[in-house]
Amino acid sequence: MHDAINPLWKQYIRLLRQCVVPALGCTEPIAVAFASAQCRDLPGKLPERITVWVSRDIYKNGMGVSVPGTGMVGPPAAAAIGAP
Repeated sequence: MHDAINPLWKQYIRLLRQCVVPALGCTEPIAVAFASAQCRDLPGKLPERITVWVSRDIYKNGMGVSVPGTGMVGPPAAAAIGAP
């Protein structure tokens, strides 16, 4: 079913199984940073813009979490840090 929706579905699932491990703490920012970093590699060059779509819970839980080493908080900061 998912193959018909997105031809990269199997690649996406394989990548998640290789890279995702259980974690403690607030993981919403790192999930966004990881997704941003993976999207960066898709076109083979740096993107000019990244649009982040997250669930309401990831947004709500991640908005008060600082991104280590940046002095910034939330999913937008995490996406920016993950991309370069």
